[in-house]
Amino acid sequence: MSIAVVRAKTKETGIGEARKALAVVVSPVFGFFISYSAVMAGGPAIITLVAGHNVEHIYTVSGVQTGRSSKCGNSVTMDQLPIVAQTLCYISDEVRKTLHPGVQIAITGRGTRFGVFARQLRRID
Repeated sequence: MSIAVVRAKTKETGIGEARKALAVVVSPVFGFFISYSAVMAGGPAIITLVAGHNVEHIYTVSGVQTGRSSKCGNSVTMDQLPIVAQTLCYISDEVRKTLHPGVQIAITGRGTRFGVFARQLRRID
């Protein structure tokens, strides 16, 4: 009976060592990506809060999606933006119905020349 207990502990220790080795390898990589994301998203946000002013940026609509979604319902997708920032969600039906690909829109809000926290969206005729 004591041999089985010793053997079980040996197998458990081997698994524990593998987990430790995996954690040593994966943790720095995971930490880098978390830190990188925080700096890339947080840096511009902090600059906008400190040095931002009312700005208006003009973009071209590349797509309009209708429907309710838990992530992003009634959305408008724009060209010329990074993938993570190219979609505006929950646009009112009255504004969204006037938009289609190729239409230019003006987004007004607090921001800098690098971007804007959208407060208002209007179609440019």
